[in-house]
Order: sequence, then structure tokens, then C-alpha cells
Amino acid sequence: LLLTPRLFFALEGSWTEPMVVLFLSLTLYSAVRAPRLLPWALGGFLAIKQYTVLLAPFAAFLLPETERTLRATARLLGKALAVAAVVTLPLFLWNPRGFLDDVLFFQARQPFRTDSLSFMALWHLRGMVTLPVGTSFVLLGGLLIAGGLFAQRSAAGFAAVCALAFGGFFATGKQAFVNYYLFVLAAGAWALALSGPRNAATSAQAAQVVNHGP
Repeated sequence: LLLTPRLFFALEGSWTEPMVVLFLSLTLYSAVRAPRLLPWALGGFLAIKQYTVLLAPFAAFLLPETERTLRATARLLGKALAVAAVVTLPLFLWNPRGFLDDVLFFQARQPFRTDSLSFMALWHLRGMVTLPVGTSFVLLGGLLIAGGLFAQRSAAGFAAVCALAFGGFFATGKQAFVNYYLFVLAAGAWALALSGPRNAATSAQAAQVVNHGP
């Protein structure tokens, strides 16, 4: 990820995606090495960008297999959402209309950008087809459902769902630029790094040490 050619361009442009990468990394690191910090990290991740809250249903993937129960998942999500609320609510209460306009309505008003790095823009410019704006949302929903059905129940699976779902979402969106894909690349890098039996065993051992002692 550090050798990604446009990484420093994204940093120079002061886009927020590096912060999304940071909180994704904190969340996945906490899941495999410091489970007690997981609710805090996941809460920051859910609060850092509009779309990350869509990954809340996959919180169970971040828990050790032996502790992946409905109660444990609800406890993790409850704590994470409380952290996200503490971070977000002061800004919302300060100016509710301005907050909603900046976070949601402004994005909805954005026009179709033919300079986007997406298939929608490419096909439009080549006179092939102009996809409906809702295409990317339908695809995102389908990919999230597929991730819930078929992804590995682990931190690696969580990262893979991030990469697959939002990679497809941005690639078919009405606007998508180099900074958008930094999050996708980071999620893919994490999925690769956490895959394999060696990492899975190490993660389970670390969780046992943190929760029950060596």
C-alpha cells in the first residue's frame, strides 16, 4: 500500500480517505491483536465516512470464532455505535441542517461526472450506454449480500467485503476519483495480509491471550 503510485497525491490533496484507511487498519489490527480496543476502533471507523456504517452488519466477522455469538455481536455493535454517536452527535446538534446538507444531501445533488474513474463515465464517453444513477447502489447492495452469504467469517473476510463491495460501488458510480480507491486498495491489502491458516491461528491465539491470559 505504501508503494501505491498515487498515495502521496492523495495525502497532498488532503482527502479524507487516508483517515478511513487509518480507522479500517485500527479496526482490523484490534480484531486480530487487541480485541479489547475493537469497540473503540470500530466506532471510529463507522463515524469517519458516510458509507462505512453499511459495514456494521459484518461486525461479527471481527470477533474470534469461539466468541462469535449474537450477544457478543450486539455488545460490540452497541459499544461501537455509542462511540460513533459521541463523535458525530455534537456536530449534528450544532447545526442539524448544515450537517445533513454536507454529509448527505450535497452528495445526492452532485451531478454525473464524465471525468470520473468509473465504468459509467467510460461507457458514456464512448457512446455505449449511460447507466442509471441507482446502478451503483443496487450493485453495492448485491455485493454486501453476497459478502454476508459467502465471505469467510473473519477479519480477512471483513476486509474482503470492504474491498469487493466498495470497489464495485465506486467503479459504477456517477463520480469516482483516485482518492476513492485508496480505501479499496487498503481493504484489499488487509484481506491478503490476514488470509491463510497461519494468520488465522495467530489471531485466535492472540485473542485467547488478551481475554483469558497466557
